[in-house]
Amino acid sequence: MDVTLERSADDTAIRALTIDVPDVDLDELCTNVDGTRRPEQATVGDQSHGTQIGGIRRSDAEARESASQFLTSLVGARQTHLSWDLTFRLQGHAHVGPCELIVIASRDGQHTTVVLTVDDWDQVRYNGCNCAAAVVAELAIVTPQRLDALIDGQAL
Repeated sequence: MDVTLERSADDTAIRALTIDVPDVDLDELCTNVDGTRRPEQATVGDQSHGTQIGGIRRSDAEARESASQFLTSLVGARQTHLSWDLTFRLQGHAHVGPCELIVIASRDGQHTTVVLTVDDWDQVRYNGCNCAAAVVAELAIVTPQRLDALIDGQAL
């Protein structure tokens, strides 16, 4: 492999770096990269060895289906309509009685679907990253009882 770099000590111009690598070496590199085995799943069940990989990430359709099932468990027999945002593909909008809800689908198995009222969603968005998780934990609708209380409060 030849590397060509000609430059004087006082020359500050930016020049291209030319490297001559034989095709056989590039082919071998490509073969090695293609043949590299990557783990399908993490070898441990927790994050003690870093971020979990493989098998966790859901497609948009799977994440939406899981979120729809969660919303159904919250609303029970109530009439509801859930539509998904075209720009923010994992953000849905649902109407349950007088409440407009924001539904955020999760792509992985470590997070759950988040359901918030529109006003609560605005509060989360404008609180910034530093405390958004705490605000979500406080405001998320996670039980049918909490949803009932919100509907009763808004229906008055």
